[in-house]
Amino acid sequence: MLKRSLIALLLVFGLTIVTMAQTPPPFLDKNASHIRAQVEDLGVGHRITVKMKNGDYYHGTISKLESNSFEIAEVDLAQVVKFQYAEVKNLYGNYGQKNVFGKRPNPKTGAIVAAGVLGGLLLVVVLAIPKT
Repeated sequence: MLKRSLIALLLVFGLTIVTMAQTPPPFLDKNASHIRAQVEDLGVGHRITVKMKNGDYYHGTISKLESNSFEIAEVDLAQVVKFQYAEVKNLYGNYGQKNVFGKRPNPKTGAIVAAGVLGGLLLVVVLAIPKT
């Protein structure tokens, strides 16, 4: 009887320690949790563009993931930069080469410009066809 109660006490004590050792993940708002999910989906080693809420852009490779932040090896600054998920406004899955002005274009802007050029070419072709 004493042996069983001692084993039960040890099991309860062991479960208590295991439960107390686990720390709950930090609370993130809707946008921050979405950014966190995007970064975790891309994973370490993926090239990204980070747009901050203050309007700054950072380009680099994901180097470390944490519960409330992540780090990238910034390509232009040549250093590791740490970001809090709550400070990030948007995230793009890649970054391009520098343009003639020394800036990296926003990947989303490049897609919009390409769609506009293709639409303009299609319009020129449609207008060039003679009407019968």
